[in-house]
Amino acid sequence: MKRNWKIIYSNYSGAEKKAIELINKEMGSLILRDPNVYTIHVLACEKADNAVIDKNAVIIGTYNENKFIRDYIDISEIPEDGYVVKVFDNPNQAENKIVIITALNAAEVFYGAVDFVDDFFAYAAPRRNILEFPDELFTQKLPDYYNASAPVFKTRNIFTWGHPINDYMDYIDNMARMKLNELILWNDYVPLNAKEVVDYAHEYGIKVIWG
Repeated sequence: MKRNWKIIYSNYSGAEKKAIELINKEMGSLILRDPNVYTIHVLACEKADNAVIDKNAVIIGTYNENKFIRDYIDISEIPEDGYVVKVFDNPNQAENKIVIITALNAAEVFYGAVDFVDDFFAYAAPRRNILEFPDELFTQKLPDYYNASAPVFKTRNIFTWGHPINDYMDYIDNMARMKLNELILWNDYVPLNAKEVVDYAHEYGIKVIWG
């Protein structure tokens, strides 16, 4: 069961690509390795157009792009500027789970992916006494889960001097994972790599303002 999973996606670009990469990284760290054993396993990623749900599946994408999502989620469930994460038994394969991560826009799809790996994983991790065992998360059937969420504040920004940012990609990655969507960078002069910074931020739907 631990490796009986696949990711079914609709669009591998921009914020949706970042969402797929985040899930692949965080799930992969839990299901693709055995302690002290050299193994090679793959978490399959399939485009929805050609995919079949024949195992546990994480189905991710904007609502209008993914045929599978529309089978299990009504558009009225998705809050404005928000997302839905739903974990439930596959009605056609009772032994398997389906995870739906969807929104109307790509940036919110990424925030749904963050909810799945940061909030659901902690909620679902096995517990004994007060200890959590995330490494055992996918060794048993996942609990059901439903979260339709939207931010209280539409603009969620951070101010910083540009000079001390040693790795702008890592900085923006962390911003997005905290669901921040505006970066105000203060510099004495326009940085030589200003376009690269802006382009990378835009992949997450993050707006950049130069100070």
